[in-house]
Amino acid sequence: MGAFIDLRPVASARSRNAAPASRGTEFTFADRTAVGAAVASYERGKADFSDYLIGATAASAGASTTFTFDRGLRKSEDFTLVPSR
Repeated sequence: MGAFIDLRPVASARSRNAAPASRGTEFTFADRTAVGAAVASYERGKADFSDYLIGATAASAGASTTFTFDRGLRKSEDFTLVPSR
């Protein structure tokens, strides 16, 4: 069962190349804990919220790491940077 979480504060806190959430926009997420972890990581990190949500969801499912091409996550313990050739 999903949980309602209002992400407007996240959008207004740090609008990195993203339009603010419109009024009345609602999201439903399957894993409220993963969303909370993603919000916390986003507030202190250098990547996009979606990257942190993918990583937190993977960790919640038991993954030990999430592979990424995003160099902004290279210092994160939860992500493994895919090496470039």
